[in-house]
Amino acid sequence: MTSAAVIPLHSDEARISWAADMPAFPRDQVRPDVLASGARLPRYGDDEWALSLLDHGDSPNSLRVTWSTFPARFRETFRAAGWTMINKGLNPDLINLRNVGLVSHPAPGTAHVVIAQWRLFARWLEHAKPSIESLSEVEDADLRAWATHLRETYAAETTRLQGLVGVTRLYGHSWLIGRDAQIMRPPWLGTGYKRFIGEATRRTENSTPPISSESISTLLTCAIDCIDDFLKTYGNKRNPSLRNREITRITAASITVIAYLTGMRPQEVLSLRTDCLKIVENDTGGIRYEVRGRAFKNVRDDEGRQLTQGRARKQPWLTIEAGARAIRAAAIAAKATDSSGLLFPRLRMRKAVRQGGALTVAVANNRITDFVSHVNAVLAPQTGRKPIDVESEGNITLRRFRRTLAFHIARQPLGEVALGVQYGHLNIVTGQGYAGRSEAGLQGLIDFERMTKVVELLDSLVEEQESGTTVSGPAAARLSSALMRYETDFAGTTWTDKEAKRMRKTPGLQIFDNPNTMVLCVFDAATSRCHAGTSPSSTTRSTPALDNCARSCANIARTDRHIAALREEREGLATEATQVPEPIAARLHQRIADIDQIVHDHKAAA
Repeated sequence: MTSAAVIPLHSDEARISWAADMPAFPRDQVRPDVLASGARLPRYGDDEWALSLLDHGDSPNSLRVTWSTFPARFRETFRAAGWTMINKGLNPDLINLRNVGLVSHPAPGTAHVVIAQWRLFARWLEHAKPSIESLSEVEDADLRAWATHLRETYAAETTRLQGLVGVTRLYGHSWLIGRDAQIMRPPWLGTGYKRFIGEATRRTENSTPPISSESISTLLTCAIDCIDDFLKTYGNKRNPSLRNREITRITAASITVIAYLTGMRPQEVLSLRTDCLKIVENDTGGIRYEVRGRAFKNVRDDEGRQLTQGRARKQPWLTIEAGARAIRAAAIAAKATDSSGLLFPRLRMRKAVRQGGALTVAVANNRITDFVSHVNAVLAPQTGRKPIDVESEGNITLRRFRRTLAFHIARQPLGEVALGVQYGHLNIVTGQGYAGRSEAGLQGLIDFERMTKVVELLDSLVEEQESGTTVSGPAAARLSSALMRYETDFAGTTWTDKEAKRMRKTPGLQIFDNPNTMVLCVFDAATSRCHAGTSPSSTTRSTPALDNCARSCANIARTDRHIAALREEREGLATEATQVPEPIAARLHQRIADIDQIVHDHKAAA
């Protein structure tokens, strides 16, 4: 690799002598296997910097920075800022500054994204501000014009934010560059990003779409069947010889089951080892399946650098037997692939061109896509299941499994996962204290999904109220007050984790719809009948038990929509009562009388 001619950044105030042959990366941050190989490391003046050399994980992505893609007039300032970001970090004066919220040393993947944002900004400057020759000439009005450009060009709030954060980091990583080349302090550092980003279409912060119930049911069941067939064939064989097609297929099936039934993040799944499973039997004969692995999110050293190799997780993930069998099948395929000890090693079909022995997320996603095609072409027809609608579902990727698990636990706790296991049960398994669900961040995701569901319900109730619906039931007054407070405090809010937490702490807004009993629950733990007999401090009392709804509960409210459903139920009961024996008919007539009383009370409340 040839070094480019580097334009010196002349300044009496510059604190670094920018030399083309100085190392681009700190040697102690480079992967040990790269250092051991004796490979040439990137120099400051090289046109390409391979940031993947800084990723110590088992499945690093290719992260290349090509400086020649930057406009020549700004290139060396951006190169110097990039070197400072990787080697020295953020200006110490900015680390604890309010409204900044940036870590000093971003992870390699984040650094790659930041530099990509710098390139967009540099190209925009070149075309929109052709008279500017140096970043030191950029003025406040120019940065405000950049913010306007982001608002007018990109619909997604996160994309707009990335563009502003990129400039913030450019300013924050230019502290070793002389003032004659530095960009000015961005105006949003004083006021925060929100007013510059603009209002986006209201939506939740997590834009990863969950997989539909129908699709995940077909995919998960077929994956479990595939794993069971594989274990029947190879489970008792020692060192079986497997074809690459068998390996890739069972790998995809296993990744699907493990990722979904544990709620692991993609990197956590792909870094698992073949000995990660521990089966524990308790004193009563119960079996617990523990999965040991590494955590990566927010794992940093004392200097704030991301530990890209991760850190052993203090608590195990828990899974059910299907997850344990998936790990066993994957381990058989892994040992037929190599001896690295990784549960999901990459195939050794050609000379390695990247570091790390595990599958990358991209390769894992490709295998999942191929497996979905196999499910639709072969497995679904064999079992009589409806094929996955790929066109409407979109690509099923590794990161969607975690979101889908949280989505269904929060919204369909009585729904079936597979093998007769309900989401409510899986919620308990993943939520047991030592499973560290909060450590994994899954509890926050589940809580966010639950709150999103509440928000959707409140929006619907506000519309019903505006259309003149009657509200009845013991909690009718509390429901009306809650809707008024919701409209006052939260109407038009863009839902982020912070806003969801604020709403969750707001008294009176914990409202749930129970279509099974045709009531609204204006939840108050102190008066709930569904948790009768549980300790007031029990964590189960934070939300209602909708499968144990009591008709005499003080938390019940109904709208015209619920009354319409009750009337429909009454018609069905009246017909059924004429066709069943007297003891059963008597119970049906009692239910009809109860409905008549509810309808009467609802009319009286109008």
